[in-house]
Amino acid sequence: MKKMVFLIPTFIAGMTLVACGNAPKPTEEYSVSLKMTEAMNIDNVKATSNIDYDAKITIKDEFIGYCAVPEALYEVQVNGVQLTNNQYTYTRDNENQARLHIPSSKVNGDIEIFAEAKADTISIELVDNEKKLFIDREKTVIGSGCEINMSLLNAKDEKTLSVPDKLDDLKIICKDSHDQKEYNLTPCCTYTKNDDANAKLIIPTKYNGVVVITGKVIITATAYQPEYTFKEGEIKNITIGAPPSTAKGVECSFHISTSGDYKLPAELEIKVGGDLLHKSMGDYEILGGDTDANVKIKGEKVRGDIVVSGSGQKDPQAEVKYYLGGINEPDKKTAKPKEDFTCKLTPIDGATAPTADNIRVKIGDSKDANKWIIPNDGESGVSFADGILTIDGELINTCNNPQLFVNKGEHNIIIEFNQDLKKYSNLFENCIYTTNI
Repeated sequence: MKKMVFLIPTFIAGMTLVACGNAPKPTEEYSVSLKMTEAMNIDNVKATSNIDYDAKITIKDEFIGYCAVPEALYEVQVNGVQLTNNQYTYTRDNENQARLHIPSSKVNGDIEIFAEAKADTISIELVDNEKKLFIDREKTVIGSGCEINMSLLNAKDEKTLSVPDKLDDLKIICKDSHDQKEYNLTPCCTYTKNDDANAKLIIPTKYNGVVVITGKVIITATAYQPEYTFKEGEIKNITIGAPPSTAKGVECSFHISTSGDYKLPAELEIKVGGDLLHKSMGDYEILGGDTDANVKIKGEKVRGDIVVSGSGQKDPQAEVKYYLGGINEPDKKTAKPKEDFTCKLTPIDGATAPTADNIRVKIGDSKDANKWIIPNDGESGVSFADGILTIDGELINTCNNPQLFVNKGEHNIIIEFNQDLKKYSNLFENCIYTTNI
């Protein structure tokens, strides 16, 4: 019989006992995420170091019947490093469920799983009876959202047409691949018009928790010719006729007129879509006279709301003040360019009647003080007969502010059309003259 020997440890004060062998490693938790899909769930979103990772990947309830788990995963990354196919196990149980296993030796960081649900490819059809529109996408996948760019089919149509303005101008339906019923998708979509030629349509994956695209998508849309508004801006002393047609790309023509002492300006301020048009560049033209004309805006410039501003210009004219000696004051108080200026010069009782010899007229701003016109010379356009002095309107049109001078002593009458009278002061001794107004 063998003896049993028991060794009883002896504890000595102040001694620390240390256990020998390998100590267990501390554990860490890592996140797990499923990428590239909205149709699937993963039931385990945390992994622990040194422990095998297992999870189920399933089709979300709202996608069942439309999507299936994939035959294989696209990619698995751990701590940013891609695992090879033999470093994890993916098992597809059925259309709605699969399992993923990653051995503990590979669980050393956050896990990212890249996978796309399996779904049927369906068509996107554009219904446009006028054949003026184009969409850049003809297919998508059931259970996914999509972005579609819409544009005018032909560049030449950009001159007169536009893509639809808003979502309400479209009809978007989905023909379900199971029950073959048509469902209206328009309320759940987003439509943005970038300009007349381009727009963007976005169909979401889900709306109010329901899958949107479950079958063929049919988009009904039509290009149209925009009509813009026509408004008067700052208008003074101008009358604008009936509002014109303002269809995009079509010449816009309207009538303008003035009355009284006003005439039309050489240019108007015309803005189209906020942009200023330039008459000098041929953007528009004014055809007609000083008081009545038609304005024509080039069709290619009609691409937005039109605002017209402008002011009638008062005909330039001078107020004539008479300082007369021995002559009755004429009734005519103003002179207008292009209109003959006449005044009746009648002597007061007992005074000598004026003759053409003591009347002088000066036109323009000639520095030669000796160039005075004597009425009735047959060439100048100035005449005096039967007490009536007449000056041709075309002469008045070449100068500014006509002024009337009368010599007190001999009743000599001088009419000058010139701004600077001081240059000729030596000719006007004993004269009283008007100031230009």
